[in-house]
Amino acid sequence: MTPKRREMSPKTRSSYPPASPAAAKKDLFRKMSGAMERTFRKVAEDPVIVPRSIAVSRETVRLIPMEIESAEDLSVLLAAKALGLMQCMTKPERSAFLHESAGKVHGLLNKYSGASLFAQHDSEEREGIEEEIEAATEIDSFRVRAETLFRAYHTLCRDDVSLKIDDGDYYTTHWCPIAEETVHRAVIYARLADLTVEPAAKLEYLDGRTNINYQDWERLELFKSMRKVYARIADMVGHGMSAAIAIRRNATDLMDAHFSKGEDPDEKEDFVLYHQAKERFEYLEPHAKEVANLLITNGVLQSMATNLGKKFKLNVELVSHTSNPDELYRIKGPAGIFWKLRKSRDNKDGKYSSVEDLQDNVGVTVQVDGSFKDAWVIADWIRIGLTHQRAKFRINRIDIKDKENEETGYHAAHVVFDMTVDGVAVPCEIQVRTRETHEAAKMGKYQHGIKEAGITTEEHRKIMERVLKVLGIEFQLAQKQNELERLEQEKALAAAMEISKKRYMVKVFNRRKSRATFEDVEVWAKKGEVVGGIVALSSGFKSKIKVEEINGGEQPNGKLDLFDECPGNITISIEKGRGPGKETLERLISGKVITPEAVEAIRERLGEMPKKRHK
Repeated sequence: MTPKRREMSPKTRSSYPPASPAAAKKDLFRKMSGAMERTFRKVAEDPVIVPRSIAVSRETVRLIPMEIESAEDLSVLLAAKALGLMQCMTKPERSAFLHESAGKVHGLLNKYSGASLFAQHDSEEREGIEEEIEAATEIDSFRVRAETLFRAYHTLCRDDVSLKIDDGDYYTTHWCPIAEETVHRAVIYARLADLTVEPAAKLEYLDGRTNINYQDWERLELFKSMRKVYARIADMVGHGMSAAIAIRRNATDLMDAHFSKGEDPDEKEDFVLYHQAKERFEYLEPHAKEVANLLITNGVLQSMATNLGKKFKLNVELVSHTSNPDELYRIKGPAGIFWKLRKSRDNKDGKYSSVEDLQDNVGVTVQVDGSFKDAWVIADWIRIGLTHQRAKFRINRIDIKDKENEETGYHAAHVVFDMTVDGVAVPCEIQVRTRETHEAAKMGKYQHGIKEAGITTEEHRKIMERVLKVLGIEFQLAQKQNELERLEQEKALAAAMEISKKRYMVKVFNRRKSRATFEDVEVWAKKGEVVGGIVALSSGFKSKIKVEEINGGEQPNGKLDLFDECPGNITISIEKGRGPGKETLERLISGKVITPEAVEAIRERLGEMPKKRHK
C-alpha cells in the first residue's frame, strides 16, 4: 500500500525529532503492534488460536536483536509481527488482516507523525518533510514484506516435515538459506517462536484441518528438525536462550504425544525404539538427578577443577555447552536417547545396539585454558580423583578416551564412568576441552547437534562457518544479554534472600574447659534451615555438641537433631569429644542445609577432616 502525500497541520510538520527519539520510536512501534493485535482478534475466525498466535508474534519480535533506528527497521519489525500473527490464519483471513492492519499503521503515522522520528536534527523544513514521506513509504511497505516473508515461511514449514533420508539435506533446506542470506532472518525467528510457544494449543488447532497441513506437527521429521536445527539456531542468536530450552522440551513432548497414540504400522521400529528410550530415561532419571546433585550441586567437580587449576597453574572450570551459563550439566532425555540409537541403527554402524550401550546419560563439560595435552592431563587427574573416591561415589568402572573427529576437527578427552545410586548404575561422561574447542563447539562448528545434523564434508563445514558469520552478531548479543539477565537474576535472588532470611538467636556454651563460658550469637539464615546449618554458622563441628530448643525464658526445652528444622531460639553445648563424622556432614549438604554460607562452612570442615577415621 503506497501512502498518499499527507497534508500535515503546523503542529505535525516539524522536521525535528522529539526529545527522546529512541523512546518515541519504541512507543510508536508499541502502538502499531497493539493495533495489529486488535485487528487480528477481529479478523481471526478461531478464538482458540488467538492468544497463542499473539504470544508467537510477541516472541518473534523479542527474538530479533534489532534497535529501531530507521524506518526500514520499523518496517521489518512490523512485518515480523504480522508473520507471527498469520501462521495459523487461512488465506482470506491473512488478506483481510493485512489490508486492515496497513490502514491502521498508516493512520497512526498520520496521527503521531511517526515518520518525523527519523528526520535529522539539522534538516531544513522542506527536506524534513520529504524524509517524512519517504520514511512513511518504508513503514507502509511492511504489508508487501509480510506477504513475502509468509511465502518463505510456508516453504520452510513444508521442508521441515518432508521425508528426508540423507542428513546432509538439512544443509540444503535449512542451513544454506541462512548462510547465503536468501531467507530473511525474520522467517527463522518466526519459526523459532512458533516451535517455542504452547505446542498443545497448536496441535489442537491443526487437528482435522487440511488447508494448512504443511504445518503438520505430528510428523517425526519435524521433531528431528527441532533438535537438529532450530534448538541450535536458538543457541546462536540474540535472546535465544529461553527459546532453545523450550524447543528441546517441546520436541520431547511432541514426540511423546506422537508415540502415545499407539503403534503406527509405518513406524513400527521407531515406536518400539522410542518406548525403550522412554523407559530407560524414566528408570534412570531420579538416579541421574542424584548423581548430578552429588557431582555438581555439592561442588565435587567444581572443587576438583579449582584445585587442579591451582596445581597446574591453568584456568580450569565447569562450563555450559549452550547459551545458558548456568546449565552445567544435562541429563539425556528420551528424545536424545531415541535419536542417538536411531542414527546408529540407520547407519548400521553397530555402535549402539541397545539403550544400555549409551555412556553419556549424564553429561558435564570442563574447559581448560591450554593445549589439548593440558586438557588430557586434567582429564586424567579427574579420573584419578574419582577413582580415589570410588567407594564414596560407588563408581563401578572409569576410563578416559581420546575423542577425535578428523572430519570436524573436534578433539577432546572424555572421562566415562558409571556411578551407582540405590543399586542403579548411571552412565556419566565428563568432556574435557580446550577453550578454543569449547568456544567452537558452543558456536556450532563442532556442536553435538550439528554433528548429528550431518557435518560430514568440508563443504558442510564451510556452510556452517558462513552461518556462524551471519549469526555471529546475534550470538554475541545473546552472550551480553544473558550476562545482563544473569546479573539481574542475581540481584533478584539476593533481594529474595533478604526477604527469605530469618534471625536465629543462639546461646553457645563451651563446656570443654573447667570453667564453662557462654556467648550469645545472632545468626541470619534461610527460613526453614535445619539445626545443622545453624550450628555450622555459629559453633562449628570440631567438637561434640548438644543442641536444645529454648521455649520462653532462658531454660532449654528438648534436645534437637541436626536434621530437624531449627526453631528461633536454641542453645548449643560444646562438650569434650569428637564432632559429627563425615557421613553426617555429607548428608547435611545433600539438600538438607539450604543456606549457601552454611553449606560452604560444612565443606570446609569436611576438607579439614582426615581421610580415614580411626574407630
